[in-house]
Amino acid sequence: LGWEAFVVSSFVGSYSSLIVCLPLQFEIMIGKIVSWLMNDIIVKALANSKRFQATALRIDSFLHQNKKVIDEHVVKNGEKVVKEKLAKAKESRVVQFTQLFIKEMKQEVANELGKKNK
Repeated sequence: LGWEAFVVSSFVGSYSSLIVCLPLQFEIMIGKIVSWLMNDIIVKALANSKRFQATALRIDSFLHQNKKVIDEHVVKNGEKVVKEKLAKAKESRVVQFTQLFIKEMKQEVANELGKKNK
């Protein structure tokens, strides 16, 4: 279907037939325009919002004031959290299945290579 279908469907006056007959590129273009407009509206609304600006400034100020404490906390507890997550991952069924699968594949490949060498 091309632009001819669009023109014919626009004369029919049925909204559903208009949507069905639109070329894919036209739908993509309309989607991008709507997305851009919505994004523009949202950004302008937030940029003009005193409450949003005040919240953003409070968050920025808090992060700058507590940067040293936050960095120390991340360094101190980050390694502990990573070790805990790795331990849990080793216990997970997915990891166990993957290890078993790799082990069996190695055995199968070794068996096949052994058969070919004989």
